[in-house]
Amino acid sequence: MSRERRDLVGRCVAAARDQAGRSGKAATEATLRDVEQTVWAAIIDARAGATVHAGVLVKALSAGGFGEVDVAGVSALDVDPPAEPDRLSRSAQSARSQPASSDDEDDEARATERKAAEESLDAAQSSASAAQREVEQAAEQARVAQAAATSCRSSASG
Repeated sequence: MSRERRDLVGRCVAAARDQAGRSGKAATEATLRDVEQTVWAAIIDARAGATVHAGVLVKALSAGGFGEVDVAGVSALDVDPPAEPDRLSRSAQSARSQPASSDDEDDEARATERKAAEESLDAAQSSASAAQREVEQAAEQARVAQAAATSCRSSASG
């Protein structure tokens, strides 16, 4: 299970790097660490996952240890927590509290975790795309502001 999670996080980080590359920008190591931490947080905490899935993050999430992830102030909008408990956490808690289970139960738990991980990947890719759009909009606004400033300087000196 842990290997699958690491693989998922790695794929998300690679997707973010690729997305930045396609836009002509290089993702910094700090940005890629933020993506990694955000995906981990989304995997382990249902509220964090819902926030990522909503695609309105304004800063990275961080899964700092055990328990819930603090999502205060990381979202442009309030995001309602999911109605059901986190499937990934539930299956992990179940696995910890029960003695060794049958192969069928293990397969079912892995399938549940995989589905949750795929949903987190989709949400992370959506967030990466939204962030890229915001970067492009900010860059365009900066270009417009620069052009306006240049025009003002030309008018003032002439």
